[in-house]
Amino acid sequence: MAKPNMLFIFGDQHRYGPWLFDRGNDPLEMSNLAGEPEHRETQRQLEKMLARWMAETGDPFETGKRDPSNNMLQLGQEFANERWNRVPPTMKW
Repeated sequence: MAKPNMLFIFGDQHRYGPWLFDRGNDPLEMSNLAGEPEHRETQRQLEKMLARWMAETGDPFETGKRDPSNNMLQLGQEFANERWNRVPPTMKW
């Protein structure tokens, strides 16, 4: 069973992550344990739990349309700060 103090972060697997941190022993998350042999089972369990949750909730992370310029999911959101290249909702990517 996965330890309750473990934090698993799933990112774009082709560019970033995954990350696995033991927040009990590493509260500043400085040491990525993903892929380490002694943490392989914990990582596998957390990956399985996340995949099940994503399937049950219809999470679009794996299947959603992405902006090719930054790989962000296109969910109709707008950035609140102009510096993040706010695009009017009527403009198409």
